[in-house]
Amino acid sequence: MSDKTTDPLGDLATDLYIGGKSVQAAGDRRFEVVDPATERTIATVADASVSDAIAAIDAADEAAPAWAATPPRQRAEILRRAFDLSLRGAAHLARPSSLSNGKALPYGRGEVDPAPRPLRG
Repeated sequence: MSDKTTDPLGDLATDLYIGGKSVQAAGDRRFEVVDPATERTIATVADASVSDAIAAIDAADEAAPAWAATPPRQRAEILRRAFDLSLRGAAHLARPSSLSNGKALPYGRGEVDPAPRPLRG
């Protein structure tokens, strides 16, 4: 959904990410995320199982040799890019964190910010 009034999470991914792609949980299992202030369901998200965890571990194990063969400078650049993306994405992720926990947005931001700063009060 693109209508933010009916979809508070916007385009936030709600499936699992395994082996470089978005996948459904085993058995298409999902659970509801509820805003405790309104008791409104704000999303349904993938409910990972043990088999999903094993699939993620297997995918990571399969990717490990290629990562180990990547030159250190290139790995550093990849990690720096991931950090930069997570900084930009923190604002996007703060809203669902805030909604699902019933806390003020600055506290939700603190949960997802990869480089948190102290809250000013």
